[in-house]
Amino acid sequence: MDRDNILEILRTTPGRLAELSAIKPQLVTTRPTEAEWSIAEVVAHLVLEEERVMLPRFRRLASEDSPVFPTTRGLVDHPNPREFGDELTSFRHLRQQTLAVLDGISEADWRRVGTSPTRGSLTVEGWADYLARHDLEHLEQINSILAAPGALDLTLPDEAKVKVMTRAVVLGSGAALGRSWEIGMLKGLRDGGVDLTAADLLVGSSAGAIVSAQIRAGRSIDDLYAVLLEPPAPTSPDNDSRGRNERSAEDTRYFQDTLRMWSGAAEDVAVRIEMGKRALATPHPISDDVQRANMRTRLGVDTWPSASLKIAAVDISDGSVRFFDSTQGVPIETALAASAAQPGLQAPVAVGANRYMDGGVAGTNIDGAAGYDVVIGITPFTARTKTSQEMDVVRASGGQVIDIAADDESRKVMGSNLADRSRARASAEAGLRQAVTAATVLRDLWNRGSY
Repeated sequence: MDRDNILEILRTTPGRLAELSAIKPQLVTTRPTEAEWSIAEVVAHLVLEEERVMLPRFRRLASEDSPVFPTTRGLVDHPNPREFGDELTSFRHLRQQTLAVLDGISEADWRRVGTSPTRGSLTVEGWADYLARHDLEHLEQINSILAAPGALDLTLPDEAKVKVMTRAVVLGSGAALGRSWEIGMLKGLRDGGVDLTAADLLVGSSAGAIVSAQIRAGRSIDDLYAVLLEPPAPTSPDNDSRGRNERSAEDTRYFQDTLRMWSGAAEDVAVRIEMGKRALATPHPISDDVQRANMRTRLGVDTWPSASLKIAAVDISDGSVRFFDSTQGVPIETALAASAAQPGLQAPVAVGANRYMDGGVAGTNIDGAAGYDVVIGITPFTARTKTSQEMDVVRASGGQVIDIAADDESRKVMGSNLADRSRARASAEAGLRQAVTAATVLRDLWNRGSY
């Protein structure tokens, strides 16, 4: 198969499996013969194959030259199915992670070779081809069970079908230290059994948009956290102070005066419009070309990921929020630059005839996840009334929503200068600490696969 066909199969398999929610438990759990797996066992096997074999292999291929894989004998051949809806959800989330890793592999690295005891040496593309054919083999196995006489009598009416829960995470703005805190939170939550990086949708504003895009591009949360434990190099792509050292005292005052407008901007569109005017009139802004180039370096890829991602930015002309995604024909580095363009410091970023500034100017943008069953906000700073209104939009669409903001101790660690990179490690550690408590709040809701 060619690569496009391989990736199409890998992307569509979770949806094809989700259609099995229409089947009565009797058909899901009954073996056709004593020697054959039931549908539930087939799906449980697919989960084990993804979790224990293929995802770890792709992660090693993404970071190592010529890895040699250990034997997987006995790891996937004896599936013990859990609740069927939970298995369907687990497979969907694992496959999202696999696709994110593949999205982050460069064209040259698709030719990397990994070796296993049973299948010998294959390139990344060869292993992806194997996984796609593995999908097709077991989908055909399921289809043969469904084709058996009487199987159609064992489908459920719509109101009785298992509903596979959809989950979204919203990451808010907060400059360098807010980003550090978010990464610490995500790592701490993952370590505590709440892996928010497996969300069906990520929505990000400014710093949160950068973290979201890096995760979707295949960066592991452990890698992102490890970077924060080391002092940033002066030329590091994660050092967002580039261009500030050349600013005059007058430029700095202009930026500080603009920053003071943020407190009222989320809840007052007129303030956002005024900030847009100031953004346009910034004396010596960092150009949008420089901003785009910086985002390309940070992200490491120049295409949108296959997993769902929305990036929020504010239109300077009317203060409205636009959520960029992969369907709009806007390069991802442009969307990220627009979302993180701080008014008074960086030039508004042009997208067509419009220009955009930092998405955090409009608040936390939790309403960008409306329509999902469970929405979790990880937002360093909130605008109380606006954030509450955004959460009401999610609830009105039938979703459950929780927002976790930085607590007093975390805010104290971050301090008032959110661009102070010397506090990045402490801010990440503050997020890691706060995640212990947050995990107890989120664990049951997030890990419930169906209802």
